[in-house]
Amino acid sequence: MSDLLGDYVAMLEVEEERIGHPPTVADMISGWKAERTARQEAEAKLAAAENERDTTATDNFDRILDLGKELAEAEAEIVRLREALKPFAAEAAEWGDGVPDDHRPVFVEMGHWDARYYGSAAKFTVGDQRRARAALSEPKP
Repeated sequence: MSDLLGDYVAMLEVEEERIGHPPTVADMISGWKAERTARQEAEAKLAAAENERDTTATDNFDRILDLGKELAEAEAEIVRLREALKPFAAEAAEWGDGVPDDHRPVFVEMGHWDARYYGSAAKFTVGDQRRARAALSEPKP
């Protein structure tokens, strides 16, 4: 008996056991259609899963690119802010340790119309300048 015929006989025996009687041609066609439908559904699920995986991978890649851009922007902002602190940090060295942190330097407006006017207090304190110096002395992140 050829292998093909042997496979066919084995298939008929399995089908007979499954349905409880020798299969008719209609039973066999019905079984094949059911198998085909099940295979098509499985293939559709697999395709959907692969599409979802691809979509998720693309979304993750896009998010990684966005995070890289945000990181570069944050690093540029840190550099800019450190540069802005430098004059304040340098000025902190001009104040002795005996000057309290809450001291506000006074700005003298030269040529003010009232010679008795000594100037106006700064919005920042010596402590603000010292904190700027301390922040710049820390290692860069």
